[in-house]
Amino acid sequence: IEFSGNINGTIKAATVNLKPSAFVKGTVSGDTVTIEGEVDGDIQAKDVFIKSTAKIKGTIRYTNIDIQNGSIINADLFFSS
Repeated sequence: IEFSGNINGTIKAATVNLKPSAFVKGTVSGDTVTIEGEVDGDIQAKDVFIKSTAKIKGTIRYTNIDIQNGSIINADLFFSS
């Protein structure tokens, strides 16, 4: 799923791409999650890709994570195998 709007709630799919204009207040989960926009809540994924335009506040649970320079992250990070 590609998402570029605003939502209060949950986004769950095998692959989630949050575009730069996206704002999610809630939970984002999937096998692969790419964040270019803003998340205020929890992210849970096997593979997390945080792009330079991302702003994240909350909790990130991941197996693999890639964080680009320029992203703003105020979150607790938890590795899970």
